[in-house]
Amino acid sequence: MEFGKQKSCLPPVRSSSQRPSSGDSQSLANERQGFYDDVLKYLDEESVSSWLHQANQSVTELTHWCQQGENFVGFCHFWLTEFSLDEQLALVKLEIGVLLDEIGFALRNAISSGKIREADVKTLFSSLLPEYPGKLCSPRGQYVFLNILNTLSSGKTEGYKKLLTNVKLHTRQSDIAQRALSIRAYIVINLWKNVTQFYVNVKSVTQTEEKAKDTRPQTPGKENTHLDNDRIFQAVRRGNVRVLHYMLSNSCGSPSTKDGRGQSLALAAVLNNQARILKYLLTKHSENLSLDEPCDSGNTPLHVAANLNHTECLQLLLQAGSVNVNEKNLQCEGATPLHLAVMQGIKLQHSLST
Repeated sequence: MEFGKQKSCLPPVRSSSQRPSSGDSQSLANERQGFYDDVLKYLDEESVSSWLHQANQSVTELTHWCQQGENFVGFCHFWLTEFSLDEQLALVKLEIGVLLDEIGFALRNAISSGKIREADVKTLFSSLLPEYPGKLCSPRGQYVFLNILNTLSSGKTEGYKKLLTNVKLHTRQSDIAQRALSIRAYIVINLWKNVTQFYVNVKSVTQTEEKAKDTRPQTPGKENTHLDNDRIFQAVRRGNVRVLHYMLSNSCGSPSTKDGRGQSLALAAVLNNQARILKYLLTKHSENLSLDEPCDSGNTPLHVAANLNHTECLQLLLQAGSVNVNEKNLQCEGATPLHLAVMQGIKLQHSLST
């Protein structure tokens, strides 16, 4: 994958990590015994520094790739429709195994000398990646994965910091906390990057094949308020119903959002002749749609459907029962959807009269 080369910084670590829940007796026992301090102290600074450097580089590369063209939406479509849940779990498990082996290798001297056990490394890893197996293996696991990918690549600072400081261990030693959060960052960022790399390899996606409007990455620490909207409209244009549903259901945008030209999701669906998208919007989000509200050019979705002869979209709009066939476009000599339909011929004329 030909990722970009800009650098970005991980969130500063100034606080200790989270305390385990009171119901987790084993975690509490480990905490009382200084378990995490005893394990993490055997990691040398060189390894931790190298992992942190790789994490910084990888998150910039991942962000750059996700924000190019339609890469993020294309991955979402693949993840939700083309790659089964069993395949997803197998891939995530494989990548986690690789990362666990790497941490175990860094602790090999402590293990071989009997100071810690291999089981301790697994316990540490589970505390640093509490999403696995729990959330990632749940029925909503595929959405959890996409939410984290979105957080890593969207430049939303608060969500980014919260994600990378979500560890289930406690220590009063600042240097141990710094090590824990550095390893957490390395695990999360590289796990998600490696999975997207698998997608790139399978799909043979390259930067030159993508129609990127802006290839400059939006790095963590700088908000990108338009990114979610861009991705929603990409899903509409592509006809990716499940991706659109995922994004609207996970607060990645609003069904009433508009693009820079005042076009609504419904209008964009009609413009691109995506009847399945339009049907989804009319079925699931009708209360948020203003079907007679024109865009900057003065057209409503019904104007566009009639003018472009997109008959299936036209029928769906008429069946919605909340559109005005006589709505005038004041920027086009007062043309109405009915006028445009008549100009297109009997087929559309029949549609409007039924």
